[in-house]
Amino acid sequence: MPAAELEEELRRGRLPDSVHVQHPEWTGEGFAPARDVAALREILASEEARACAWLRRPAITWGTVALCALMALVGVAQAAATSWGVNDRLIDLGAVGFERTVMDRAWWTPFTAAVTHIGFGHLAVNLPLLAYCGYRTERVLGVSGLAAVLGGALFGSTVAILRWSDLPVVGASTLAYGLWGAQIAIGFRFGRLLPPELQSRYGVGNLVLFLPLAFASLFEGPGVSLVGHAGGLVGGVVAAVVCTPLGSALGRGIGIAAVAATVLVPFTPPTLWTGGWLPTAISDHASIALPARFAGHVGRWYGMHAWSSGDRYPVFAGTFVSSDAGPGGLGAQEAAAWGQWLQGAVTVTEEGQIVRLVVQNDEEPWHLVERVVERDGLRTRAGYLLPPACAEPGTCAGRRSLGDAVLASLDVSQ
Repeated sequence: MPAAELEEELRRGRLPDSVHVQHPEWTGEGFAPARDVAALREILASEEARACAWLRRPAITWGTVALCALMALVGVAQAAATSWGVNDRLIDLGAVGFERTVMDRAWWTPFTAAVTHIGFGHLAVNLPLLAYCGYRTERVLGVSGLAAVLGGALFGSTVAILRWSDLPVVGASTLAYGLWGAQIAIGFRFGRLLPPELQSRYGVGNLVLFLPLAFASLFEGPGVSLVGHAGGLVGGVVAAVVCTPLGSALGRGIGIAAVAATVLVPFTPPTLWTGGWLPTAISDHASIALPARFAGHVGRWYGMHAWSSGDRYPVFAGTFVSSDAGPGGLGAQEAAAWGQWLQGAVTVTEEGQIVRLVVQNDEEPWHLVERVVERDGLRTRAGYLLPPACAEPGTCAGRRSLGDAVLASLDVSQ
């Protein structure tokens, strides 16, 4: 092989640095490993050669091992929690969703949701995907690149879920899709750096391998978060496109920035995630403005109109018109009405047209904030509910600010 061709093969990583060469100007009459030839050291230090040399060596991807170990440990903890009867409560506290994450500003939920699963079957599906895709990604991008991809997938899936998902989400599949997207991006961006025997694991080859799995998830029912998968995929692709092979300070920076941005997401105004406002009639003479995502989920709560973002709590409820305002003042009227409806003792705080109520019954207390307008003997209400965790003043600022904006929109005409 001519010396120029040998140099090109080594530079491209098509030959390992252990290959023995013989060239009178380099090695004299004998053979020597390419790595020991001074004239070839600069060539072997090229990005392509180093990446291929790294990929050819057997290596343990410690970042992926740690990630999978964490998932397994959380799975064991959930199994123990199931035997104690508290696993459902842990899932509820740890899930990422609009009401829990943004309205209650539960900043930790994007992280806890990514390591929490509904059950062993859910974990058994996600863990092998996470292990395989994490291994392939870390082998090329290093542990800092793996962290960047996971951070990008976490941020992308969180934004997608908060903006478009009607239900809270748990599961590591959002991270797995981010790592899958990273493998695709690696193949298209760094294909020339990969040893020929590994090129089918990335890019088009990886796309063909996983497309049937992604297609099958479309038919797995409403319990699968397609928007979460899509957001994780996009975040993983973007991170992999920006990162460089074998890990770098850039990868660490991307990972840290993505995690910091994810922590800050719950503190953005909830109106940014609700998709515009829609006027909603509650009678012939009254209307309120509701965020679009709430207006699309209308139901009933104790016989009254109720709207939610898709989660289990009705957020805006009790919007209706009633007659016979009755004696005793506004607070007394509200206490009597709610006490009768919810079968409990009522505490009322009256602030002009705003009435705050706590109804204590045999189950859990209901905390309500109503705006009540009296006109011509009719009483028009618009109200929102607070779950028990938001009962104390100063809690759940996002939920309260959005609720107050809806109450302010109440329009009563003659």
